[in-house]
Amino acid sequence: MLYLFGVNLSEKENIKTGIQKIFCVGKSKSRFIVSSMGISQNVKTSIFSKRLIGRLKTEIQKDYNNQSFKTRSQFQKSFNNNISRLQKIRSYKSSRFQNGLPLRGQRTHTNAKTSRKNKVR
Repeated sequence: MLYLFGVNLSEKENIKTGIQKIFCVGKSKSRFIVSSMGISQNVKTSIFSKRLIGRLKTEIQKDYNNQSFKTRSQFQKSFNNNISRLQKIRSYKSSRFQNGLPLRGQRTHTNAKTSRKNKVR
């Protein structure tokens, strides 16, 4: 079993679909990664050696379209920093976030019943 960026990839699946399980990697990015490595999309993850796994990690972390790759933990850290920044300045959006209500002006009288029902109390 192959372990990349906090995700277990089974040995039976194709490399293209396996890479898509990684956070922030979709269909187009996985196709681009596989083609830039010069590997067929139908290759199983079971045949990957340590050298190929290292190359795969560096290809995923490369800068694509001027957007650096963020792992799940880095994304959550930046998300939490943004929320805490909003809470420090006591914005309206942060108060809505704390109450578990919609943030962007959606109607709550008839819609968003799930968010009102699942509020943290």
